[in-house]
Amino acid sequence: MATTLYWSSANTDITSVATTGTKIIISNVYRPLKKPFTRHKVEIPGRTGSWDFGGGVQRDFNVSVDLTITAAKTTQIMACANAIDTLLVGKKDFYFSDSSSMAYTGQIFSGIDLTPELPGNVVRATLIFECAAST
Repeated sequence: MATTLYWSSANTDITSVATTGTKIIISNVYRPLKKPFTRHKVEIPGRTGSWDFGGGVQRDFNVSVDLTITAAKTTQIMACANAIDTLLVGKKDFYFSDSSSMAYTGQIFSGIDLTPELPGNVVRATLIFECAAST
């Protein structure tokens, strides 16, 4: 079963922005099994090793989503890509269908490249969300 990307604010599925005649397929989702964490360690001169004083700080992390857009015409693909671009403006709360209890808060800061695949009108893209550590 394919994983679906939802916006928690309205339970909107990313595939709902597909324009007439287009289809959006999520092929891969890359997210950390455990969120990154930095420990508080101190090295004391004259002592072997370092001391871990516990605690620590969570770090921001990335979530990547590979998707494919298919359509009969290139103009339909570009209209769908523009709809996705409009949807992804600003910081969003989102989650995935395979773990709906885990919400992420993230924003896309880099560009999204569309890579054409042959034959036919198929493009691939990777959405990279930079997620806040507090998610």
